[in-house]
Amino acid sequence: MLRPNTQVGAIIFNAKNLVLVGCDQTILETVVDLTSLEKLLLHKVLKLKHLPSELFHRLTALSDLEIGNCDELTVLFNLFGLPCNTSLKRLKIWKCSLKLLWPEEEYGLPHLLEGLEISDCTNLTILPEKLHSLKSLETMKIINCPRLVALPDIYSPSKLRHLQIKECEALQSLPKGLMHKESLTLEVLEIDGCSSLKCFEKGELPLTLQKLKISNCSNLNDLPAGLLSKNTCLECLQISRCSLTSFPLVCPRPLQSSGSSSSSSSDSSPRLKVLEVRDCFDLKFLPDGLHNFIHLDTLLISNCFILESFPDGGLPPNLTTFSISGCEKLKALPDRMYTNTSLQDLTIDDCTSLTSFPGGGLPRNLKSLRVDGCGDLKSPPWWDLHKLGSVKKHKISNDP
Repeated sequence: MLRPNTQVGAIIFNAKNLVLVGCDQTILETVVDLTSLEKLLLHKVLKLKHLPSELFHRLTALSDLEIGNCDELTVLFNLFGLPCNTSLKRLKIWKCSLKLLWPEEEYGLPHLLEGLEISDCTNLTILPEKLHSLKSLETMKIINCPRLVALPDIYSPSKLRHLQIKECEALQSLPKGLMHKESLTLEVLEIDGCSSLKCFEKGELPLTLQKLKISNCSNLNDLPAGLLSKNTCLECLQISRCSLTSFPLVCPRPLQSSGSSSSSSSDSSPRLKVLEVRDCFDLKFLPDGLHNFIHLDTLLISNCFILESFPDGGLPPNLTTFSISGCEKLKALPDRMYTNTSLQDLTIDDCTSLTSFPGGGLPRNLKSLRVDGCGDLKSPPWWDLHKLGSVKKHKISNDP
């Protein structure tokens, strides 16, 4: 039975969940009797330097373990307690003094672990290579570990579907094996605040990738070749605050003519739905063949100061939202915008080099129009918004 705690702290307990806050580490000696325990949260546990092995030998139902604000915890465990636990599915660690998870000579984590999250562990410099042996791991998040210089390699077979790396300023490279396109099932990749990261390894990202988000990587200046043309499952691409100069991408397959049909061609066409490019101050070019992305419905571009023009071919045919702002050197909008009958929301802000609109008029189904801070840009006389019944909301101003 769990004995009353004689130390300052709090215990919140029911048959399946236990929360220990501000307790002395000796209280863990009584936890081993709770064989039905499924979730354990250790918060500000005093004098906790490692997790006792006997804790996991007997907690055979434990599936969720969270450890936070344990200042003296420098290694996750000693001996072989944690690997012997076959029920643990989720492990979350934050604001601890960890330098490593476990010594390399030890076995590591339970082989059925599905989720691993480590955040705000500022002393952590390395993750064990044996992480790749976790065949059930689906989600891994490493957040604000500024001294971490490398991530363990990823080998096939792997069930990893979501990888998030955030605020790891010393990280210089992504895991090897990540660019083996046919051996992984990764669906979401998020990279944020990794200022030492300069490039991707040679190769291609997994073909299963659905979302790629890269932000605040000030030294990253390129993307994997063929990202938009070969990663046909990719639906969302968000790039912000990177040193990207262009999209070194292979043009997607051209649209089929009305008199031809090909199911294989349709299956292999890019599925990109959302493209966001923000605060990429060195970006000169958008991807060629942009008009061929027939599934793209949202295009957002902001603060790309040296972007001067759009690629030939105009906008994608099924675009519903188009916003461009803070592009000071942009001299022209995409051609033939009036043909984009799916376009409903159009925003043009702070593009001070624009002087004219493309000819042909507004898309006939436009519902919202905003033009602001564009210097001498004037609305053409043939744009009679009152006659365009679809426009419900509009603002046109040339005030800088």
